[in-house]
Amino acid sequence: MVTIVGYSPRVNLKGNEYFALVIQGGIEFIKSKVTNSHYATAMRCYIPSSFDEQNCKALIGQKLPGSIAKKSCDPFGYSGDAGSSSYLGKINFT
Repeated sequence: MVTIVGYSPRVNLKGNEYFALVIQGGIEFIKSKVTNSHYATAMRCYIPSSFDEQNCKALIGQKLPGSIAKKSCDPFGYSGDAGSSSYLGKINFT
């Protein structure tokens, strides 16, 4: 199960505001590569939505079936703020 834990206002390339839902998976224990200690964490991802702010607030706490995983994919690029470009080879999805 994943949980909607928040939302984030965003602006698209045309200058229109929309809201991305913040989705969080269950707790998992990870071993640190640096210290070899274990710690608890939860994966998060952002999913664009067509909801207004009021509906996004109402969705916080809603549980949905699924999980968040980091999977390899073909590299793709995107342009960030201030025209910077980045290329990714992994993507989070639910």
